[in-house]
Amino acid sequence: MTDQTRRGIDAVVAANTPPNACSQLIPKYDGSNWWWGAFGNCKKQGGPTDRAAIFECAWSQVPPNEKVACLRAHLVQTDQTRRGIDEVFANNRTDTIAKNHSIVSFTSCADRRSGCPEACDLPPNRSLATPGAPEAGSVPFDIGSNIPVYFEPRIPPTLLDTQPLPNQTLNVPPARNIGANEGRLSNELRAAARVASPLKCSLHASAILFAQASRVGKQRQNLLARAQAFADLSVTGHKAFRIFSGATPGEGGLPGESYCRDLHLQHSDAIAGCPNVGTVDDSLLVAGCHKALDRAYRVANFLRAGQAIRVTGPFVGSNRNYNAAAAAERIRKLNERNALDYIAVSGEDDSPHRPVNAPSSDFPQYELDVPVAAPDARPPTTVNVHARYIIAQSRATAPTDVPAVGWRLAAERGPSIDGNAEVLIFVHGMDSRAEEADDITKALFAQVSNGTKNLVVISVDLPTSGYSENLDFNRVSLLSDVGAPKITVLPVPYPIPPEIYGLLQLIPGAQAIPPVIPPGVPIPDFQASGRTPLLDFIEAFIVQFVETLDKRVAFKGNIKAVMGGSLGGNMSFRLGRRPGLSWLPKVVVWSPASIWSSLGEGNDIAKHFGVRSAWEGANAQPQPDDRQKFFGSWDKAILPVIIPMAQADTWTSDFWPCKKSAIAAARLDRHETYDAQFLRWHWRLATEQLLFSHQTNDAATHRPRFLLNEKPMLLGCGVYDTIKFNDICGATQRTAPNMVTTPGKAIFLDQTGHSLDNERRVFWAQETRSFLSL
Repeated sequence: MTDQTRRGIDAVVAANTPPNACSQLIPKYDGSNWWWGAFGNCKKQGGPTDRAAIFECAWSQVPPNEKVACLRAHLVQTDQTRRGIDEVFANNRTDTIAKNHSIVSFTSCADRRSGCPEACDLPPNRSLATPGAPEAGSVPFDIGSNIPVYFEPRIPPTLLDTQPLPNQTLNVPPARNIGANEGRLSNELRAAARVASPLKCSLHASAILFAQASRVGKQRQNLLARAQAFADLSVTGHKAFRIFSGATPGEGGLPGESYCRDLHLQHSDAIAGCPNVGTVDDSLLVAGCHKALDRAYRVANFLRAGQAIRVTGPFVGSNRNYNAAAAAERIRKLNERNALDYIAVSGEDDSPHRPVNAPSSDFPQYELDVPVAAPDARPPTTVNVHARYIIAQSRATAPTDVPAVGWRLAAERGPSIDGNAEVLIFVHGMDSRAEEADDITKALFAQVSNGTKNLVVISVDLPTSGYSENLDFNRVSLLSDVGAPKITVLPVPYPIPPEIYGLLQLIPGAQAIPPVIPPGVPIPDFQASGRTPLLDFIEAFIVQFVETLDKRVAFKGNIKAVMGGSLGGNMSFRLGRRPGLSWLPKVVVWSPASIWSSLGEGNDIAKHFGVRSAWEGANAQPQPDDRQKFFGSWDKAILPVIIPMAQADTWTSDFWPCKKSAIAAARLDRHETYDAQFLRWHWRLATEQLLFSHQTNDAATHRPRFLLNEKPMLLGCGVYDTIKFNDICGATQRTAPNMVTTPGKAIFLDQTGHSLDNERRVFWAQETRSFLSL
């Protein structure tokens, strides 16, 4: 019998069936063993694997005189039908994660400093001079050329708000002791950054200081450092650069050619808040102004156009090394940046629009305004996110634009993607930035270096991460939307688990609570709402980023997958089941956050303590020492005795030879982008990731959320990613055997930690290429 015949019979039966037939038929089928058995008959080798086809298989067994439209409409949406389809799907498909998960072992690292199977591009761990001291890293430099790539450790100490103590040395240990406030600039420089008025404040101050330096002996170096810093602040921040680029205070026919000549007509502190750096003779001011503009344009043009290497691909060989042309171009970039030395930036006052003293990607960077719906805002609104992103192409054509010379801004190139493209969208981890994609990108490019297709990896700084705009989370939703602290009083003694008791001590006002709480004693608790608006917003941002960028350069039809780890793994997991994404065929997920069971569900007060602690961090009012405390926590145990390592130490395994240098690098990354909005967003996002769970039942289907992931997925985790309260790989390993509706495979990497795309980049690139058929 053909499908057309069956449909015809169904239509005739439906038309001839009395209107009240469903009142008799629904009780007969709903929840019946017969309907369950109909699905059982569809379980067979070569049987249907498409969800719609599975339903049709069961429906075809219904007697013709009972095939009425109202019964069909009812059965389509019942829980029994959904479970039946799941069972048939799981039985008939042999390619689900539930049937394809395994542990991969690597060659043992007898000497983990040199014997690991995958090398890395950072300085290896080294032992400190003090006997018995823990291992330390180095502030990373370019391994091939020995040229620095991190410049904050070279800051003139006089530019800091606090000097190193007499018994301390700047940048010892690496990335620490850069002033007591971790790189925070002096009050006068911060004031200029807050004003964000290059022509009337920072450039004018720079011109005066350069002029003063021309006639002073002893203080000359200090004056030059301050002069240079004020010029830098005219172009490094979002707000300052926007004004600078619109005004172009240059000479030689450019708008504003009389800026230096007329500078003496204005007061350097004419704008409220602009610091007064003194005066200088008018005869010296023009020359000082020229030096200020020289410095400002050199910095602006490097940040705007000098950070990308200008070659035609493929420029990464099968050994992951650049070819001769690309290597020479990278040396040009490194030398140009090295010549600028330390560049002043004050992220707390005017956040940077490009990497400044941290290394940038070798691939072109762009900026984009992304409109994102915020339905939970008061009132509901659309939030415009100004985002930075990177387009890396294995076979890009070298740009033809000529670098700017003198007092001219380099032209801002628009995004482009060369033909024959296969596109991957990379989503970085929490608090990270788009450059996180660099390791896996280069490893993937090496994999396809002999091919003809153009592999493209697009990575974007998420909201309040990297060099995208830092947002007040209240623009998205109020903190109370996720829940609120409460007090619980129990009628019986409550022994607090030892590992939880340490966490409880972090909650303000809870330090006096005893290990066993007597009946009737108030206990700090948390009442979760079940909502996670910030996670919803970030997921919507990724979708809107793709949609918005596609209007500038069409690429949606070439997308092969979204990929990411940690927060990026959480988002990729979520996007893999988001309805309406016809452009997303597959997802690549590793070390996904929120794979754990929610810490906000149920009545176990012990689970709620961690959520409350993070919530309190998001709710706290800004304090002068917040920056010092945030970075100081990198050197403290998460929970003394119970979790003796710092949070940053959990990001990679001890098998990775570059662990300590990577931690130093990550610390310096955040030095220049940290501000009060970042800190509150950090704690709010941590709260929501603890509350959200892929294990929680979906409200509509009453099934665990992960069972809604029906798009093919490559899932991975490092076996050593098993920290208390954050047992990501353990939870992933426990989930994989139950992923009966998700085509794909899961791989658990031995001797590997959380950031497997860094530790095992070559291996993971091979698996990704195979899975996506690149």
